[in-house]
Formats: sequence, structure tokens, C-alpha cells
Amino acid sequence: MKVARLLLTLIPFMLLVACGNKDVEVTIPTLLAKSDATDIDKFNSMVQKDGIEVTQNNNGSLTYTMTKETHAEIMTELGTQVDGIMADMTSGNEFPSIQDISSNETYSEFVMSVDRERFESSFDQLGLLGLAMSGLIYQLFDGASLEEYQVVVNLEDANTGDVFNAITYPDALNPFK
Repeated sequence: MKVARLLLTLIPFMLLVACGNKDVEVTIPTLLAKSDATDIDKFNSMVQKDGIEVTQNNNGSLTYTMTKETHAEIMTELGTQVDGIMADMTSGNEFPSIQDISSNETYSEFVMSVDRERFESSFDQLGLLGLAMSGLIYQLFDGASLEEYQVVVNLEDANTGDVFNAITYPDALNPFK
């Protein structure tokens, strides 16, 4: 799945080299952070070579500390990645019911125009998660707090223009909340 591959590339693309004082901190919640300690150690040693310090917090979240220059490069790359995910989802045959996707500048809200009948009876709904996760990561790196970050995906019927569902992440990832 193209979206899954693109999501897996978000973190490595964040590993850009920069020098100078470290003065930007970004915390990724446990929900989005890797949970296997071995993987975290391997990942931490890889990013530290690029001048990004990683701290695993007691609650399982990860805090990245980097220079402003590195942060600016990461934000540019993350925006490019989210735009690429939207383009991939609307082109090709992987998600045939999805006709168009638009977003606001902070990727906190998406409008996904779909052939409703095809969408509701297909696996195209799986694409929502990749889109939402990329928006959540973008927001966290853009300075949203763990209490504020969220993505709303509005599902719009392409035939009528009516929004027939709105899904809010990360709430949708925790059904017991």
C-alpha cells in the first residue's frame, strides 16, 4: 500500500543534518511512538548521528530536540510528504472511490471527496488512517501540544457535495475514550 510506505518514510525523512544550538523540542505521544525498546534504541542512535537528540519519557512518549534549522527542514519535508500522500490517494487504482482530497495549511482538517457508495463498500476507508497520521505528525512537529493536536477528516459525497461523516483523530484511534 503506497500510503503505508509513505508513512514509513516520514520518520527517516525527518533525519536531516544540521549544526548549531538545539532549541526546538517536539514530543510524540505514546500512541504514535514506537513501543519496542529495541527499535527505539536503534532509531535513537540513528537520529543522534544527525544531531537530533531523542529522549524516551516515562509515559512512553518520545521527545526530539533539534536546531531551528533542522526543524524548518523537517517541516518542509513533512508538508511535502503529506501533499504526496494526498496525491497518491487520488491518483492510480489503489483507492478508486477517493476522487479528491484537500486540506488546510496545518493539515488539521481534510476534505475527502468520495464516491460514497463505492467508498462505504470498499477497503478505501483504510486510507484514512495514513492520511490522519501524517497530519497528526505534522501538527506535533509544528508545535501543537499533546492536548491540542487533532485531525478531522470530512468525508464528502462527490455527487452531492454533502459531508456524510467527520472522523476526528486521535480520538478515533481510542474507541474507549
